[in-house]
Amino acid sequence: MRISLAVLPIVVVLTGCAATMPSGPSTVMVPPSTKPLETFSAEDKECRQYAEQAVSKSASKLSLPDLMIGTSVGTVSGGRGGYSGAGVGVGTNVGSGSERDMEIQRDYDIAYQQCMYTKGNELPQ
Repeated sequence: MRISLAVLPIVVVLTGCAATMPSGPSTVMVPPSTKPLETFSAEDKECRQYAEQAVSKSASKLSLPDLMIGTSVGTVSGGRGGYSGAGVGVGTNVGSGSERDMEIQRDYDIAYQQCMYTKGNELPQ
């Protein structure tokens, strides 16, 4: 299990940007029947930008404990197989993977819904 301790901080820093930004909301909003589609489309675009800005900081930051745990798990599992470098990458994803992405998507959806709701749009019944 040979891994240079000098490489670990680099791996941790590089994987700090590993969270995925949502490509859009996972919820649907609808305009009231009196609102023109052009207005609704403009509001949708504005609220998507608002939601992206709202989560951009949290998407680019992962907690150091998450990264350390993931890197440690990967180092141990990779070291056992003789592939310590591969283990670091895999392990880092363990600490920062899909749970973090789901949290970011949830925060994005909340910001998007709040923005759209303040403009008079609604969730479908």
